[in-house]
Amino acid sequence: MATAAHGLQDWWLRFQPHFETYAPSLYEHFQAANTLVGHNVGFDIRMINHEFEKADLAPIERPTYCTMQAY
Repeated sequence: MATAAHGLQDWWLRFQPHFETYAPSLYEHFQAANTLVGHNVGFDIRMINHEFEKADLAPIERPTYCTMQAY
């Protein structure tokens, strides 16, 4: 299934570190940002905040700029 979505095979993904391994470092980068930019950024922020919460980190609350809406 993963292969159809993004080309990565399930067996390879199964042996990668969990998100919690990288969450603190990513969290610092998000917290340092003045504005978060993304295509459909509202969806992305909801998804990443859900993962941060599972890693016992507070949600990221930063201004956003959505390139999809701008287009």
